Amino acid sequence: IQIHISIKSNMSTSQNDIPEIDLGTGDGESKYILVKYNDRILVRKAEGKDDYHNDIFKKLEGQIGSGKAEPIGGGKMNVDSKNKKIDVHGKSDSYGPADHNQTVSILKKKYPDWTIQVSKD
Repeated sequence: IQIHISIKSNMSTSQNDIPEIDLGTGDGESKYILVKYNDRILVRKAEGKDDYHNDIFKKLEGQIGSGKAEPIGGGKMNVDSKNKKIDVHGKSDSYGPADHNQTVSILKKKYPDWTIQVSKD
């Protein structure tokens, strides 16, 4: 007697399961990247000050699979949740500068009552 077991995995991540914005859990300044994923632009912020822009991208690839997204720039982001303020600036040595105005526009959709701006380095 042979028994065949078929296991269907629900592990594949659909595009809709990936949030447009992930700013992590902490306030303060850390690196961020803009990523093109299918027809969407995603914003991802590092969890710690010492993370590299590439570390942020590798973490996202771990969620969606390798080769499905493309980093299109990076910089730094200072999040102050107490005062509802986010400043974006700088560039990524790995991916070049992000379009900070595009980043601000994306963030304002999720945080409409926050002050979000491009600041000088």
